[in-house]
Amino acid sequence: VYVNANRHTCQPKKRSCFTDFIMQARRTGKPVWVAVEASNKVHEGDIRRARDTADALRTVLDVDVLAMVAGYGIDPQDAQRAKAAEVRYLEVSPARSG
Repeated sequence: VYVNANRHTCQPKKRSCFTDFIMQARRTGKPVWVAVEASNKVHEGDIRRARDTADALRTVLDVDVLAMVAGYGIDPQDAQRAKAAEVRYLEVSPARSG
């Protein structure tokens, strides 16, 4: 679901197409949706897309939504951007062989 914040209109099928995945989980026993952008190295665009999708889901569906980015790394400047945008960062560890 895509919500144009300036016009308060919805364009289904657009915003969610650009999100890596959206899942439902439970937090303190209550359902919560999580909008996740995954990248090898997290950058500003990932942070923006995760935040935009979470905001759109919250607006359109009136549900609790978390924004999250996941990747092998993030620059300090982008880590600050994520924190300021209230986007959680999940560091992914490389798979071990053997």
